Amino acid sequence: MKTILRNTLLSILIAWSAAPAQSLFASSSKQVKAEVKLSQETFQSGSSAQVAILLTIEEGWHINAHTPTYDYLIGTSVELQTIEGVIIADIRYPEGTLQQFGFADDLLRVYDETVPIFLTLKLSDKIKPGTHTLPATVKIQACNDQVCLAPSSLSVDVLLIVAAAGESVQKKNESLFARYDEALLAGTENELAKLFATEGSFVAFLAIFLIGLALNLTPCVYPMLSVTVSLFGTQSDTNTARVFIKAVVYILGIASMYSVLGVTAAMIFPPLLFAWGEVPGELKFRFFRDLGEQTRLPLVLFQIPVRNYWYDVDTVARIAGLPNVVALKEASFDRELFAATARRLQAEGADLTLLTGNDRFVGECLEQGVVGTLLGITNVATAEWARLMALARAGDFAGLRAAEGNLRPLQEVIFGEPIVEAVSRIKTVLRQEGIIAHGYVRPPQMGISPEEARDLLRRYEVVRAVAVTN
Repeated sequence: MKTILRNTLLSILIAWSAAPAQSLFASSSKQVKAEVKLSQETFQSGSSAQVAILLTIEEGWHINAHTPTYDYLIGTSVELQTIEGVIIADIRYPEGTLQQFGFADDLLRVYDETVPIFLTLKLSDKIKPGTHTLPATVKIQACNDQVCLAPSSLSVDVLLIVAAAGESVQKKNESLFARYDEALLAGTENELAKLFATEGSFVAFLAIFLIGLALNLTPCVYPMLSVTVSLFGTQSDTNTARVFIKAVVYILGIASMYSVLGVTAAMIFPPLLFAWGEVPGELKFRFFRDLGEQTRLPLVLFQIPVRNYWYDVDTVARIAGLPNVVALKEASFDRELFAATARRLQAEGADLTLLTGNDRFVGECLEQGVVGTLLGITNVATAEWARLMALARAGDFAGLRAAEGNLRPLQEVIFGEPIVEAVSRIKTVLRQEGIIAHGYVRPPQMGISPEEARDLLRRYEVVRAVAVTN
């Protein structure tokens, strides 16, 4: 690496000393031209539009690939300014070729001659017929074997013509867009298959087993505690064999049910990488795009209550345009982000089911169009939360607000900071109700103090008393 950096520095110094003065500040835009190609003459509302930005690079020059060999190199990228009714569903950059240059010891991945950058745009079914202009910017830096020019931004316009309902559409540039289809199949490696191939079946199944055990630490499992305790707590059978058989049947039933649910849909937690500083939306989008290419399962996007992991509104809208992303569990615990996300998805007519996991403001979410909930707090005062859902479905939002007002003290204490102790608080109430035997939580969770437990149970009794009077 030191040799590469030294050679790069030397090449820059040589260029400054030997190149003509006018070339020192020359723009890369003179060596690269960009033009837009479309897959059809016109497009219907509600359909997808394939776009190619074709880069033609002057002979003897190259530009870095989108993912360059080294971090200090400036990669080629496209930014498209969308309009209402149009979202970016996919961006595909070519892989590039590996070439040797005098200023580097290693081969560098670059583009030369003519290369296409492909995009898929998702059109809302509410977009109006006519011509729509989407400005695009291509960021590039042109180099030859001796010198790199100043980075430039090439500006082009994508002109989409939306046809009126019933009008026929005609394809064009088919040979160019055939390369898009090939790109969709290239370089998509199934990580699970790779694990089986490289580590063997035993290690792969062990990893899957451990991941399954880890899922038992999530709050989503707790609704089953009351079912399990009530089922086995009432058993009076003393025959060990029969008790064992019943337990086996119960476990197999649960496993079968979760297996069926598992092939119905998968809710995707954001990976740890998403919390590493400022992670661009493009990376998050590609994570879902690549995941969708590896499975036919419907996918559920999970917006969790951790700011570093959040998906911004534009990224959510792009992910919503992917074919097998069917729902969003919005659990950011941030009213502004939730409202902005809901408005954007509704405005674009996104084919996406909006669910809420915002335990702190359930009623507001129901009023803004969510069709269901995935909530930890409904383990406590379950009947009252069921009544809240019934009011929302009946359109009685005044009644809904009043009902949630009765539940507010419980929301504030169970999902107050630190939120990580919400599990301990829920278990404290379930223990008080006799549903579970103890309120133990696994380390590193610390559990709540006796004082906090007393305050929690006091508020819970207030909620119960109000529910009884209503």
